Amino acid sequence: MTCLVQQLFRQKIGMECCQCLMDEVLFPMLRQMKHPPRELLLDIKLTKTCNEIGQSAIVICDAAPHIPESNIHKNISPFAKPPTNRPEASFLGQWENNGRITSKFRRGNQHPARWGSIDILNELRELKQPQIGYHLTYNSQGELKHPQIGYIPVRNTNDQNDRDLEDAFIRLEEKPPWPGAWGLPQEPHVVAQEASIDIEFANDYLEDALNNGKLLSWGGDPERPNSFDSILSTYYY
Repeated sequence: MTCLVQQLFRQKIGMECCQCLMDEVLFPMLRQMKHPPRELLLDIKLTKTCNEIGQSAIVICDAAPHIPESNIHKNISPFAKPPTNRPEASFLGQWENNGRITSKFRRGNQHPARWGSIDILNELRELKQPQIGYHLTYNSQGELKHPQIGYIPVRNTNDQNDRDLEDAFIRLEEKPPWPGAWGLPQEPHVVAQEASIDIEFANDYLEDALNNGKLLSWGGDPERPNSFDSILSTYYY
């Protein structure tokens, strides 16, 4: 590599390149590997991954009343389908014809239950700090696994390892700010650190679902079909 660089310099400018310049500037630039952001790679996998029976990574989980203690997982399409029997349907069609419709516009004119997987992930990525919570689950002794939090957003901790992926869920809403000392607003750097921890946890949660073949259900408890909840969860898999 050094000989090629020196030959190029002699041909172009008639002199050799300083070795310090190659060691400290050129070679480090050549060694840098350009990788897409982790979030982008996860989103691509989540919208394309299917298991051996043709299920996508994100599904709608419905109860099957004719099969006790069973759920039916229905694939979610990449994008939400425009409504056909609502007043805004023709308005959406006009935007589509003009090529101006966006995922954000589509999400704003659709119930979350009709969102596609790309719409869901776009909504997640636009949140500054998603809410992380745990389902109400019990251990073999009949005790709550997470009695201090339950089915509510989780308080951040500085130790990422203290947060369990099992029975967790991601709520696609902004997390309300926690008050600081004496009820005053937290310092900006503390808010940014806590947001970074939650975003990292959300990415770990999604990656764990992909690596372990878990389905991410969208919409909450299938036993309550009329009570839609904007959460991603592996709990109902």
